[in-house]
Amino acid sequence: MSVSEEIGFVPVHWLVTNEEYHGDLECDSNSTLKLFLENRRKYYRKRILREQIEEKYSLGMNLGSALHIRLMPAYADEYQDRVEVVSSGEKSGAFAEAVRCNEGKIILPASECYRVDAMEASVRRNPYAMQLIESVSSSEHAVRFLDAATKRPLKVMFDILTAANRIVDIKTTKETDDEGISRALFELGYYRQSALYCTARDLYRPFLGDDVPGQFAENGFTYIFVSNNGDFDCRVRHIDTASLNLGASHNAQILQSLADCRDFWMGGEWQNHGVDEVRHVGVPPWSFNKELNL
Repeated sequence: MSVSEEIGFVPVHWLVTNEEYHGDLECDSNSTLKLFLENRRKYYRKRILREQIEEKYSLGMNLGSALHIRLMPAYADEYQDRVEVVSSGEKSGAFAEAVRCNEGKIILPASECYRVDAMEASVRRNPYAMQLIESVSSSEHAVRFLDAATKRPLKVMFDILTAANRIVDIKTTKETDDEGISRALFELGYYRQSALYCTARDLYRPFLGDDVPGQFAENGFTYIFVSNNGDFDCRVRHIDTASLNLGASHNAQILQSLADCRDFWMGGEWQNHGVDEVRHVGVPPWSFNKELNL
């Protein structure tokens, strides 16, 4: 039975571990849609050809994952088991070897662990952030569903689903002022992630049983942003409706383009929809209004 046949048109609560969720190659997710948007050939190699591609180590991503474990009540006792602290620096051969030998674990240089402590302390000092974390109804709650237009099987995993069924996601970032957060929402694709998660949550709503308590008193998406440097500031921000609508529109375009490409790919033909063509390119539009400082 295919994943599409298994899911049908009813979004389902998917009882999987974090490792099983990320290891699944059948359903697309926010991260794979982002990969398709940014690097179609890499998507083709990973998702169609199923090649094993070694990913570049990201300190920021590992810091964020470590913070999640610290803050999620369900994982309060798992930090020591899931995080490997390496005494060598990030650029050393010993560190690279530790990353290779500890696949699936969070790897941190010992010199950077203070950042996790500082970020955790900052979040716990923020009463709004703690109210959301402590109102958790379900953490790392996975849902599978079909995109209505393309019938692509999709998956999401909510960091936090509150008792009021508000989606909460924790992000580490360099800037926590409103301008920096707005920039991150767009440049890092968080507005598209928010829209995809809200789509899954709203489709899933009619099928919720007693195992997920709470009424849908709120239909929002909230981010807990925490800086991973400097003052380690923590801000709680709701994403606005206009951004969610833009994210939904862009997700629909990405999914349609992906579906078109997959029709060729599954037939054994590489198709990159114009990316391999020779085109004209110029300076960005805003540069025509920019004066030189001579």
